[in-house]
Amino acid sequence: MAGIGFKLKDYFSSISVTDRIKGTVFSVTIACGPWLMSIVTIAIISIWAQRVISNHELLVFKSIISYSFAASLIFFGMIEMPITRYLADKLFIEDKSSFKYTYIFIVMISVIIGTILGGIFYSFFTFTFWKVLGCIVLFSTIVSIWLSMVFLSAAKNYRQITYGFIFGSLMTLVLTYFSGAYFGLTGYILGYVCGQICVAAILASAIRLEFAGREYLSFEFLGYFKKQRKLMILGTFYYCGIWIDKIIFWITPSGKFVEGLFYTNQFYDTAMFLAYISIIPSIAIFFVHVETDFYMHYAYFFRSIDHKANLPFLEKNIE
Repeated sequence: MAGIGFKLKDYFSSISVTDRIKGTVFSVTIACGPWLMSIVTIAIISIWAQRVISNHELLVFKSIISYSFAASLIFFGMIEMPITRYLADKLFIEDKSSFKYTYIFIVMISVIIGTILGGIFYSFFTFTFWKVLGCIVLFSTIVSIWLSMVFLSAAKNYRQITYGFIFGSLMTLVLTYFSGAYFGLTGYILGYVCGQICVAAILASAIRLEFAGREYLSFEFLGYFKKQRKLMILGTFYYCGIWIDKIIFWITPSGKFVEGLFYTNQFYDTAMFLAYISIIPSIAIFFVHVETDFYMHYAYFFRSIDHKANLPFLEKNIE
């Protein structure tokens, strides 16, 4: 992501207020685009959905999205770090020839596994076929979005990333508004899913264009899952740690049973929503500084080690 960070830093170095605003929007979208767009769209949808569907159906809709994001991140955690390590190693030797088809292969496998897991999970519900289909597709689509963000660390078209999330969110709002008005809860689910598919398609297109002309398929990345088992465990526990507090509050006595395997806690979820919104400016600033200033020191330090620099030199240059 450092290449994106350096480009964004140019906006913050400018004296133009417009450039600084653009830099903030781009950095926020890249750093926390998926969940930020999701909580904003959910908040907007919830306002007008109250007039169309019951409070219970609205809780079901929110639960579907929350559980889909939680499960997709935990599932994604098992593969994120080994894949990131593979991409980092390839970038180090300046070899991007296998990225395009590696991405396609991983997405296909993830969609197949996601479909199976989703089918098992929603077998405990009494949803209609279209609701179950929408929920399963939503889970698989979100996983593909996470994977796209990993591969886009090698791409630097941050404008398309930002526009992809913005366009997808607008499509989500439009589709859920009209489909929900005619088909109720099912319409809201399918409308939201179609909006997320738009985001996934735009990000996938960015990856395809970034690595156009490179048609090499390699299964070398599979070896990283064997060699880097600790990274798989770390990634899984990392995202479990992010969601464990919410799960605990959902199933505690203060939580509320919704339907099937769904539980929620409206008071805690609202507090978390406000907390996430409040830290967005800090995330944007942190993202730009880590991906630029810190990265330069980090890269210089490890490049010095790679060139056999002595200890006094390293100690002097890390101060």
